[in-house]
Amino acid sequence: SINLSFVTNFSILKPEILEQLKHFEMVLFTISIDGIEDVSEFIRFPFKWKKFLSNLELLKNHHPNITIAFESTLSILNVLQLPDLLLWFDDFYQKLNSQNGLSNRTMHHTLENLAQIHFVHKPKSLSIEAISPDKKSALTTTLKNQLKEMEPKIHDKRFATSFKNVISYIENLEFGNDGYPAEYIEKIATTRKVPQKIKDDLNFLGITLN
Repeated sequence: SINLSFVTNFSILKPEILEQLKHFEMVLFTISIDGIEDVSEFIRFPFKWKKFLSNLELLKNHHPNITIAFESTLSILNVLQLPDLLLWFDDFYQKLNSQNGLSNRTMHHTLENLAQIHFVHKPKSLSIEAISPDKKSALTTTLKNQLKEMEPKIHDKRFATSFKNVISYIENLEFGNDGYPAEYIEKIATTRKVPQKIKDDLNFLGITLN
């Protein structure tokens, strides 16, 4: 009996590879995703959301020995989009549970296995610490308000717990690491369009793009 584990952004999925996976006892796919729709496409360019959903649908309908988990990396680009991402995770697992039954596949995993959340540290320009110290209170207050709005909508309360842990972590960060985030993001913006929701979030955080 052999177990396999993959970490992937899931932008490519070859059917012939899936067919080989049925020969293994357990296969874990940990899928890296930092936002939904255009947020994810911007952060993980040239990632395509529709292709990702198509690949995910193929995977979850393939073999009962496949377990799906997610991991995300938070930065100034997506920290305020975290509720949308966690609600998407929650909805995904609820549908998967309804479709296939997860008691023996996925839901026995801990929260850390279901949706690991990491933080960007390098480049410093994208780290949450790059935010000006005078914006820290506004950020944490907004996140707490987002949590209050999210909690009634979520089925698996472990995702709410994950959000609380993120807020606690951010409250203990030292802000203002001189990473020059606006200049760094403007360089990225020369290769793809910055979604309006990211522009709005950056503006709220005191980071104005030219």
